[in-house]
Amino acid sequence: MRGAGVTRALTVPTGVPPGRPSAAAGTPFPGSVRDEPGGQRSGDNDPHRREIRMSEEIRWMSTAEAARSLGITPRTLYRLIDEGQIPAYKFGRVIRLKEHDVNEFIEASRIQPGSLEHLYPDAKTPAGS
Repeated sequence: MRGAGVTRALTVPTGVPPGRPSAAAGTPFPGSVRDEPGGQRSGDNDPHRREIRMSEEIRWMSTAEAARSLGITPRTLYRLIDEGQIPAYKFGRVIRLKEHDVNEFIEASRIQPGSLEHLYPDAKTPAGS
């Protein structure tokens, strides 16, 4: 039994550079709330940081969820993705869609009144008129 009874400690970095006091000791780090007057973070107006915060709110859907939400088959969804009608993202072997993009596709697919006249026959006028 090799290694029986041997315990190894796992060292986990704390994110504090060696020789630098921790934030708990009262020394603010760059980007901490104490950096700016009024508690504002220095990067709050930076569009890149804002984009990062927004990406935390993304709700990802599987292709099965998206197809069910749209009321179509997964095969039809793949065709819409391939044609560029709905954006999708591939993470390894998995394809995901943003819920927001699916909802935008639904709204963009809304039928305008009066655009389906070609699908129903003209109203027949009564005989003798």
